[in-house]
Amino acid sequence: MDFTFRQLRTFRDAAESGSLTLTAKRLGCSQSNVTTQIRTLETRFGAQLFVRTPSGVQLTPAGRTTKEFADRLFAAVDEMHSELRPGAGPTGTVTVASTPLLMEYEIGDLVRDCRRRHPGVTLALRATSAADVDEAVTTGQADIGLTLVADPADQPAGPAGISRQTLFELPLVPVGEPLPGGPGHQPAVEHVLVVDPACASHDGLLRHLRARYGIEPPTMEAGSARGAIGLACAGLGVTMLPERAVTEAPGAAGATVVPWLPGTTAHVQAVWNGTGRLAPAAAAFLELVRQAASARPRPALMAA
Repeated sequence: MDFTFRQLRTFRDAAESGSLTLTAKRLGCSQSNVTTQIRTLETRFGAQLFVRTPSGVQLTPAGRTTKEFADRLFAAVDEMHSELRPGAGPTGTVTVASTPLLMEYEIGDLVRDCRRRHPGVTLALRATSAADVDEAVTTGQADIGLTLVADPADQPAGPAGISRQTLFELPLVPVGEPLPGGPGHQPAVEHVLVVDPACASHDGLLRHLRARYGIEPPTMEAGSARGAIGLACAGLGVTMLPERAVTEAPGAAGATVVPWLPGTTAHVQAVWNGTGRLAPAAAAFLELVRQAASARPRPALMAA
């Protein structure tokens, strides 16, 4: 079954524009030529690819399948060209799905490093709940995922084909207004404020309050680290955040590390689809993340 890239390119343009007339103008040929190329593909594939409508053309089910494979084929050709160009660095867009805490406190440094080292790579960032990072990578909505887990050893198996690597430990501290409490005293914690209910960041605090004091305050979603700090400053609870949140976040005035509650450590993981070869741009970003992780000083363990 022979077909040409020119025919596939014509088909893909028509699928995206929904108009044979517009495709002909874009490609600098006649509409009859566009029609002939598409009919040739339909004959060779043995299936109708388009149906005509009053406003143009629409893909049939066979056409949608053909479009998916054509997109993959052209993407592979682009990757080949990128790698074979002498001295050329990776190019392309890498979609990164990251849990909100990492988006607010870790991603910025990675974006700056990526711009400096790989100017041809563009990062598209998506704040994603920890519960949805694996799915985003599996379904192709994201190339790389960054998430927090409490203990990689106890982590349940993810979807088939997912690859993951634990990168570094992220120390978290209890942040709130100065609260009454201390050794031997019942703490007055109205809520445990969470940025992402599915994130592991607050698990250690809940375990400690349950084990040490026999209490389990309700959680309250704060929406963002800044929101959690604002609620904590208003005396509505305690939140677990990276220590830099107290000194760097706007609106942190009045928030402090609560000294009689323990800090904890979460583990930052990278997630990607291991069933195929990563595109050069995604592979370059993943390697940059690994190098940044290996250069971080190991955090001191905090007492529980």
